[in-house]
Amino acid sequence: MKPHSLQFKFLTFMLLLTVLLGVLSGWYASRLSRDVLEGELIERGKSLAKSLAYTSKYGLFTEDPVILKDLLDGVMEENYVDAARVYNESGNLLAERVRSPSIVARSGQIRGIWSDFVSSQGEVGVYRLPPTLSGEVEYEIWAAIETKGSIRSVGSPSFEDFLNVRPKELAQKRHGAAMIGISSKRVDEGLKPFLRFIVILTGLIIVVGSALSIYFTRRILHPIGEIARSATEIAEGNLRQRIEVTTQDEVGSLIRLFNRMVDALRERDEKLQTNYQELQKVNQLLQVQAGELEAFVYTVSHDLKSPLVTQHGYATLLVNSLSGRIGEKERHYLDRIIANAEQMEQLIKDLLELSRIGRVKGPLEELDVSKIIGETFLRLEGTLGERKIEFLPAASFPKRWGDRVRLEQIFLNLIGNAVKFTANQPSPKIEVGVLQQNGQEPEFFVRDNGIGIDAAHHERIFEIFQRLNEIQSEGTGIGLALVKRAVEEAGGKIRVA
Repeated sequence: MKPHSLQFKFLTFMLLLTVLLGVLSGWYASRLSRDVLEGELIERGKSLAKSLAYTSKYGLFTEDPVILKDLLDGVMEENYVDAARVYNESGNLLAERVRSPSIVARSGQIRGIWSDFVSSQGEVGVYRLPPTLSGEVEYEIWAAIETKGSIRSVGSPSFEDFLNVRPKELAQKRHGAAMIGISSKRVDEGLKPFLRFIVILTGLIIVVGSALSIYFTRRILHPIGEIARSATEIAEGNLRQRIEVTTQDEVGSLIRLFNRMVDALRERDEKLQTNYQELQKVNQLLQVQAGELEAFVYTVSHDLKSPLVTQHGYATLLVNSLSGRIGEKERHYLDRIIANAEQMEQLIKDLLELSRIGRVKGPLEELDVSKIIGETFLRLEGTLGERKIEFLPAASFPKRWGDRVRLEQIFLNLIGNAVKFTANQPSPKIEVGVLQQNGQEPEFFVRDNGIGIDAAHHERIFEIFQRLNEIQSEGTGIGLALVKRAVEEAGGKIRVA
């Protein structure tokens, strides 16, 4: 299990949460148990204080310390009592029994508690004293010693007289108080067995919670980790991965869907491999055929160019040697022969150039488009001047990466084509520019004010040997096809606007 994995993080979180919940549960249970035990001891102390107050009446009236101390000895037999005292109505101590010296040392606080108890007019009062140096906290439970009346006989009454007071002589009066002291040490001693049980229970909660965390982590996150591992293998090209389905819940459904996806990817990959192999065979066949076609084109061009050159040469010789001895009609025939031979030679040249696009590639370099357009203008300067065509190039063009020869062919053919279609215009004009929007590739254009082309023929003019019947112009019908192929080979697009 890797430290940065989801499984490790989840397991660590669950273990920490289990320990935290176990500790908090144990602390809360111990606190609650302490409060319950403390409350139970205080209630028992109240009952005991009331009982002591009732049984101390005779000893209080007779102020007989022997009777009171006997009563206090009986109270101290309760193991949770640390102190027992009896006070008269003036707050003077009549009798006392204590277990701890620290309780005796704190008797100076009694006056304040006595005053509070007397002023409260309550039958029972519970007071919490500050902790001692040893950390113990004492609870003092006070109960009022009251009688409903007073004994009017002279001298000290007997116990029988005290018990046989007639109701008509009674009038309620508080004669003193009985106090029971309970130390927090007694609460802690009573809590120890339960605390041991809480510690054991907390440990069991942590152990069981940790075991469940490990189980559910492996049950839920381990399959997810397997999916992640398999996805990594698939990303690296291994499509033979499968994950075993061990559950029938949502995780199991996810694994089944993952396996189905892997199977589909593997089938698609096998089909792609098959198609790729078939394409390789077709490509090899096309390369062979292209080589044969190239050899055929060169052979045909050579076989065609040889008689054309001979025909052109003999026709030129006839014109030169018979210049003064033939008529206009014969001269026209010879000129037609020479012009057709030149056109056929240009056609063969264009066909050869068209076949080279895509096969013969020049080096890619950063091109100064402004310079290339300037050189194109110089090559066509004679024709432009002869036909009085106004040439308007943009002030600047962005530099581009590409094949210099192909880019020169593109602009030469486009500008030359514009020259053809502006031949009969009174003020012919050719404009070369560039459009570029933010974040987009630049769009170069060649615009003229010639006769224009109908929108129905915008695609047709880029097809080889396609010439519009309504437009009579010179050329071989290959120039725009050559431009389109060169542009697309460079990854661009061309259109008529």
